Amino acid sequence: MKIKKTLLSTIVISCLLVSFTGLGFTKNIVYPTTFGAKGDNKTDNAKYIQEAVDQCYLKGGGTVILEKGIFLSSPIILKSNVHLKIDKTAILKAVDYKTYPNNSNPSNFISAEKSSNIAIYGGGKIEGNGSNWWKVFKKLKTNGKEIKRPRLIYFTDCNNIIFNNLTLVDSPSFHIVPHGCNNVLISNITINSDSRSPNTDGIDPSHSSNVLIYKCRISTGDDNIAIKAEYGKSQNIYVVDTDFGHGHGMSIGSETNFGISNVIVYNCRFNNTTNGIRIKSPQGSGGKVENIFYIDIKMDNVHTALEISSYYPESKIPFPKSTENENDNNQKILDVRNILFSNIYAKNVLKHGGYITATPQIHAENIILNNVTMEIKGKGLEIENANVYFKNVNFISNGSDELLLGENATITYLPPFIIPKNILVFFK
Repeated sequence: MKIKKTLLSTIVISCLLVSFTGLGFTKNIVYPTTFGAKGDNKTDNAKYIQEAVDQCYLKGGGTVILEKGIFLSSPIILKSNVHLKIDKTAILKAVDYKTYPNNSNPSNFISAEKSSNIAIYGGGKIEGNGSNWWKVFKKLKTNGKEIKRPRLIYFTDCNNIIFNNLTLVDSPSFHIVPHGCNNVLISNITINSDSRSPNTDGIDPSHSSNVLIYKCRISTGDDNIAIKAEYGKSQNIYVVDTDFGHGHGMSIGSETNFGISNVIVYNCRFNNTTNGIRIKSPQGSGGKVENIFYIDIKMDNVHTALEISSYYPESKIPFPKSTENENDNNQKILDVRNILFSNIYAKNVLKHGGYITATPQIHAENIILNNVTMEIKGKGLEIENANVYFKNVNFISNGSDELLLGENATITYLPPFIIPKNILVFFK
């Protein structure tokens, strides 16, 4: 089976065209330099940028443009109908940890709340200046303490949001978080942070719906993308034609409390990621995860290709096995069902083909591997408490066990594949 690429391309292009209608607000363009902003990599320009944003907002909308220089800034707040254009000649850079306002309880660098029709775009760069935050975080962690770190971009309860054609680097923590948002387009975004930087997730849609992540390139110190549902359900999320570099891969979880459904990850590439595809939750933070489709995926030099775990951060049931909470109806346990892995090719899998590990109480149901090939240098695929279906699955290993079945693991070998009706539109 194969996605009809022309149809999917039409869908993506249509989303782009519709989303960018009226993007420029050309009748009301405001330059923060008019109010005193300087791209000298010295001046804190927050008040000038905020003044430009507020002026646009009061006039019903507009575009704030930064160009030619490095604009240091404290946190800024975007508002409805205001677009921020960071020109390819400009860098918007967060002030250092030492001068960041209220750095013991900091605000996020760029934020918006209960707003709509906001865009950040333009070909420029946003720098999080995170290195000193990471040093303080690591130092405190060794002493059993924590520090709250700002996200680079954090939007709460917003609608009709666009992030397009930007480079984001070195966030103190997560880079882009749409939280409780609807209708979000994240396209042509490059995200880079050091592979050793702590918790620098790339894109984390949380409690959000109708999100398209398209043609992005993400290398981080943690999850490249993580879909979460700690405070509300996440659904209708599409990750298309995106490159995953170093980081922890394409994750669902670990917070899945309110449920995650209707996710398509299509035509993506994973190179040098610690993990490829993960669905994960610790006991106590699990919810229903269903109707998730991974299609046309290529991996190279990943540590673990595929993982479903109800015992995160463990990949499999801890030993010795604990019976604690097994009969506790209030215990929130990951409930995974209707997961499709189709046309997956993973070469140079360094450690583990993967894990599909659910609980004795709630098995993983209807997990389908169709046209999956793994070239594994370490262990194969381990399955426990799961009902899995194979169609044309090949493990090429160095002699270790290719398939390890634990308790309550069943594998059914499928006849010619039957396409689920709810994604039939994407196939020919």
